[in-house]
Amino acid sequence: MKRPWHNSLIAAACAFFVGFAGLIGITAANAGTGLNGFYGPVNGYSYKNVSEAWASTRTYAVAAVAPTSTSSVPAGYMSANARLFLATGELCKQTGNIYTGSWSSNFAVVTQGSGCALPSAYYGWSVTGAWNGSGYNYYYAPQSTWVNGV
Repeated sequence: MKRPWHNSLIAAACAFFVGFAGLIGITAANAGTGLNGFYGPVNGYSYKNVSEAWASTRTYAVAAVAPTSTSSVPAGYMSANARLFLATGELCKQTGNIYTGSWSSNFAVVTQGSGCALPSAYYGWSVTGAWNGSGYNYYYAPQSTWVNGV
């Protein structure tokens, strides 16, 4: 049975980040979101992924992934690497691959752009992964729109 949140991975990512955004003062005017990316099946599961960039007192990148073929997947079946880029295309910060530690219906990670060149425009371009039974297959999420840094 398909769940309502499957209609948009952005909805799943937003559910995670509503509290986070409130804590750091993010508004819709300084958030950039990419389109959903799709991949799979990998080891029996298909997925959606998305890249986001946010700016408030600091600049952040978000990577989010969720299964589309089921309501959740086993521990370790999803990974995410949030990557923040300068408008010039230079990689500024990234989380590295972070893996789910339990059964998950969605997964998101965030990196902060502390130490990046300021001021600048930024975008998120994340990489997410799926367990293939003996290792991981990695997929780029579509690049987010640009946001102006602070």
